[in-house]
Amino acid sequence: MTRPAVPAPVARATLRPNTPRAPWSDPAYVHPRTITATIPLEGESVTRNMPSAVYNCTTTNGRNYRAVYHDAETWNVWSRRLNRLLRHNTMFPVNPQGFAVAEDIVYALENERHRGPHPDVADLIFVVSTQERLRFQATSLNGTGGPRDFMIRNVQGQSGAIARQINLDAAHTRITNRSQVTILVHHTATSKLLVTKIRSVLFLADHLTIVIVRHGIQHIVLHPTRHPKVCYPTNSDDAAPTVRYISTLTCYFRITSNSTAAPPE
Repeated sequence: MTRPAVPAPVARATLRPNTPRAPWSDPAYVHPRTITATIPLEGESVTRNMPSAVYNCTTTNGRNYRAVYHDAETWNVWSRRLNRLLRHNTMFPVNPQGFAVAEDIVYALENERHRGPHPDVADLIFVVSTQERLRFQATSLNGTGGPRDFMIRNVQGQSGAIARQINLDAAHTRITNRSQVTILVHHTATSKLLVTKIRSVLFLADHLTIVIVRHGIQHIVLHPTRHPKVCYPTNSDDAAPTVRYISTLTCYFRITSNSTAAPPE
């Protein structure tokens, strides 16, 4: 009498996600809050201990410090995505100064609902080191450029979960004397220039000498005045909405603008 053959094993499918787990889900993860980073000097976007190749990056050649080229539009898209992540993401870990580990940023951007390409660490450092608006800052913990050596932050404008992780005294130098601040610069897209934002800017401006607001591609200089009259730039296509916004306020400002107006250095 013979026994029936044993059926061949059948491979069973498993429903495992293709996306790797977030680095901060690893039990051995070192949270940025345990790290105190060196902040770049005033007016600089990167610390001075960066690997030398970082300082050779320019928007003219479009190559990161690993000599990988991307076109200008790609760099601009990555800059906008980095800005949004470091200001408004609801789960992303940063330290009390607002710095995040560059590899964590790479992971987060790769897992956004955004069609690629996605930046790597060298690309992120290019965005920070070549920017013109000082929106971001980067620091090197050991000056080597090795794994988890770079940290990046958005200088200001954080909200929600990101903002709650930041200690303002750790992130910035607190100013207690008004005489230390003679100029306030507020950059924003014209489409975002709502009454609430204008109110906050002018409230701060009440004690300052001059305010410069980026209005479209123009820089508008606002001078405090007690006269309920607003003179607006005639060379701006959307000056009328600005007048409507400002004219709703009880505190009026005289606005002047010309092609030579530029933000302070």
